This record gives sequence, structure tokens and C-alpha cells, in this order.
Amino acid sequence: MLVSSYSELEISVDGESVQNWSLHAGKNCTTIAAAPFNKTSPTTFSLKAISTAQIDELKLFGFTKKLGLYDANGKPAAHLEAYRQLNSLIKD
Repeated sequence: MLVSSYSELEISVDGESVQNWSLHAGKNCTTIAAAPFNKTSPTTFSLKAISTAQIDELKLFGFTKKLGLYDANGKPAAHLEAYRQLNSLIKD
């Protein structure tokens, strides 16, 4: 998602606002509680910006793995260095 002149998107599920998402230049990621999607009927998901928004990529995931290697925005997390050290010990 490209961020330019807008700083926040409103996330709605079935017409009900569930979250305002603050945006920053670079990668942006957010989570939404699963409760609005726990239905057996179709659900409408929408994003609303006050000004023009350009979205170059949108990915929706039903889960997030928290391994401690990278955070949701792709930045190194607490366990990355230990994992790299472990890999360096493995010989071909």
C-alpha cells in the first residue's frame, strides 16, 4: 500500500466500522479481531480513506505465525539472530 497524503483508513465489516488504521510511509500491516468474520454467511469488508488512496497490494490472512524471526511488517524480531547462528552451525 502506498501512503501519500492520507494518514488513516477506516476498516469496516458489513458496514460497521471496526478499526481506524493509522498509516506510515513504507510497509503497513494491521490486525483485526476474527469475531466479525466468524459467520456462515457472506461478509463485506471495506477500506475507506478521507482523501485519494492508492493501494498497490492487499493481502488478507486468516492467521499470523509468531515465530519471533520477523514482525508483521517484515522487520527483524527477537529470535532472528539466534536462528541465523543455528543455521551457520549446520554443515553441508
